Amino acid sequence: MHQTSARALLPQPRVLSPGEGVSTWKLPLCIRGPADALVASNVHPDIVDEAALWFRDLGVAACKADAMSEAGSQGGTHGVVTMELLDDETFKQLPVVQRALTSAPHPPQGALLQQAYSADIDAHGCATVHATTRRGLFYGVQTLVQWLVVHNRDFVQTIRAFGGGDDGDGALHADVSARESKHGAIDEAVSLACPSAVVVDWPDILHRGVMLDVSRDRVWTMATLRATVRRLAHMKVNQLQLYMEHTFQYHDHREVWHGSGAYSGSVLCVPLL
Repeated sequence: MHQTSARALLPQPRVLSPGEGVSTWKLPLCIRGPADALVASNVHPDIVDEAALWFRDLGVAACKADAMSEAGSQGGTHGVVTMELLDDETFKQLPVVQRALTSAPHPPQGALLQQAYSADIDAHGCATVHATTRRGLFYGVQTLVQWLVVHNRDFVQTIRAFGGGDDGDGALHADVSARESKHGAIDEAVSLACPSAVVVDWPDILHRGVMLDVSRDRVWTMATLRATVRRLAHMKVNQLQLYMEHTFQYHDHREVWHGSGAYSGSVLCVPLL
């Protein structure tokens, strides 16, 4: 099962060491962020809110640790995801990271190390993601999201690249058997299977990009473009280049793009993820 699971992770991690147990995560998941001191110096404080959104995109209810009191009073074991930022040397001294670095022909340095992460998923409903930067945390959580998808096919269907959902953004939709109320509450009966494992990964290439030609046929809507960006980011692609001819609203050349559905500079300057 774990060999199949490894092939389903994109990209395949350098280290995937399966454990011996499988925990059952009750929803909503509890998201814990880095220590306040590191939040102030090395990561934006909204990282926990973002992580909760990454899981919600999948159809998995998640909330910050300080919002768990009501959920905790209902009983059961909620999955707990903890994100921890470490300095470079402390990260490299984690036993599983140290072993991975020792066996690597070209250990990561500098900017490549900043994209590295480790994820420790135990058999008691807890997962801890370690990294040296916010970007590393993002990649580690994406791997955890993929791990949940692989082992909960009856709950979560395949992640879709393009739009079509009610919200129009097309990002990571799921087929959820639980029903969500207008207040966002999730059916208590819903839970996720999460096999224990340890994952370590880092990229070989600093910039991993895709070039998209948006000057042929129909011009993509911003909703579809956002969905594609999120899909690529989920697979740890970190650069998207748009090839444009008449599909950009050049300020002094309206006749070139008028009527083509061209993108404006102000729209493209808005963060897409």
